[in-house]
Amino acid sequence: MASVKVGDVFYESWGYDQTNIDFLEVVEVSPSGKSVVCQMVGKTGVGEDHVIPSQRYGVKFRLLVREGSRSVSLRGSYPFCQSAFPSCRLFSKEDSRSFVCAQGLPEMESYRFWDGGKRRSWCQGCPNYYDEPQISFRNDGGFSRYEKPLYETPLGWGH
Repeated sequence: MASVKVGDVFYESWGYDQTNIDFLEVVEVSPSGKSVVCQMVGKTGVGEDHVIPSQRYGVKFRLLVREGSRSVSLRGSYPFCQSAFPSCRLFSKEDSRSFVCAQGLPEMESYRFWDGGKRRSWCQGCPNYYDEPQISFRNDGGFSRYEKPLYETPLGWGH
């Protein structure tokens, strides 16, 4: 039987009319070996149409280990999209009209998120400014052990 250990890298390939690759790295193995804690891994292009894993990023999450006679896979939901939105601690979700900017900026009233530009630059440095994490999960990922560079549809060739 194949076993999983800390540092092992796995991948999932997905897409309708293009091939996309997601990588993850095992950062902890449960005592029973039936589940692992993982972290997503970025990718780097090799040649025109292959990718290899690069650095870990984002939140840690748990997947189940499925062992076959010749291979092992990891199954479960994983954080497909991880990002953060700039937010203000003073803003009340219940009543946006009660928001008063700590820097006294009237343009900031009734804003909860900013997508860049002038508003975000005004807020940075303010003690009430923070990046609020946003995570979307992808269900039933089936990750296989990574062994060599993988084909991924080159940028601009898919949708």
